[in-house]
Amino acid sequence: MADGADLNQLIESRASGEEARRLVIFAQRLFARATPDFLQLISSEQQIAIAHAGLQFFSHRAEEVAVRVVAGTTDDVTIVETDTLDCAFIVDSLLEYFHAIGAPVRAMLHPIFHVARDRSGNIESFENAALRERAESFVHAELEIKTTPERADAIAAEVRHILIEVRRAADDFERMTERALQICDETAAARELVEMREFLRWLVRGGFVFLGYRQYRAESRNSARALAVEPGSGLGVLAEYPGSLFAPPSPLDQFSDGELSLFFDGPVLSITKSSIESQVHRRRAMDSIMIRRVAPNGKAAGFDRFVGLFTSKAFAEEAEHIPILRAKLHEVLSAEGATAGSHDFKEIVGAFNTFPKEELFRASVEELRKQLQLLSETKADAAVRLNIVSDSSRQQIIAL
Repeated sequence: MADGADLNQLIESRASGEEARRLVIFAQRLFARATPDFLQLISSEQQIAIAHAGLQFFSHRAEEVAVRVVAGTTDDVTIVETDTLDCAFIVDSLLEYFHAIGAPVRAMLHPIFHVARDRSGNIESFENAALRERAESFVHAELEIKTTPERADAIAAEVRHILIEVRRAADDFERMTERALQICDETAAARELVEMREFLRWLVRGGFVFLGYRQYRAESRNSARALAVEPGSGLGVLAEYPGSLFAPPSPLDQFSDGELSLFFDGPVLSITKSSIESQVHRRRAMDSIMIRRVAPNGKAAGFDRFVGLFTSKAFAEEAEHIPILRAKLHEVLSAEGATAGSHDFKEIVGAFNTFPKEELFRASVEELRKQLQLLSETKADAAVRLNIVSDSSRQQIIAL
């Protein structure tokens, strides 16, 4: 392992001029946050080789996301390198993917460089503080897995798709939050939707990672109710772009009357789970928020749908302070006749706050009352009981 000065000397002994300057900057930034354990594994010669190969790859990016997957210096190591414009969620999305494919990560280096490129994608300016330079995220990951050409191609394709989705979500994040606030303005006259508006504002203030948005319109087909996607309404991962998993959307006229009825006749705001797993930020089923828009005649005109993930802030905050949930809690307390400050009041609030947030969003007030009653009974007799709740909302009613 060489220190920074020794590494620079080695580089300058092998390169000169602009090439040496770029390689020195690249190597310094690349290994700045490398763990001591990783640096102990590689010699100064290997550091230069890694930096040189990385800079060669980084020097040309003709597409939105560049990906390279090659065998490492030993048979049991695979190197994955990526380059794209810097944005949120790049590193954690890749780490989630590597974990999903069972690939231990022995090193994850992810410096940011400022660069300007020509029309062909070649570097014109590198770390020169030029106005044209933009921040790009370079990732060098070393995975403790053996690879074959076929597996390398598969990993490269999956990583490229993930980072394209990351870019779509990041690029459209502001437009999605603006749409949520716009819905608040559009429904301002409806006093009965105060909690819904407060909930949307709570999402925007950090309760939700907005990953996608799409708008649907209500239609009548052969005297039956149906939904159609508003062309061009998609944002984030629900935008229509080459390679998207969601473009074109699945046909919407295949769902039963009962399934459509949940959205047409249910609450204005529906919070459910999607069957589609997020590939951005955290690898888990996306949360889906559907809002019914009503025409002047009182009938459903269409729907706004957001998909994403509730944040750690949302899971940490007490349910009694979250819009929509606090309204449910108030209904439960009122139905149970629990007065403020009483033992029953405190027991209900305490139990309510311990329920998983996703269950609280999904469940009706009546279901919550039954579950709270069950908790109360098990406390009294120390028995183990199972409460099975049928959840029709988990059927994928609106295809992504």
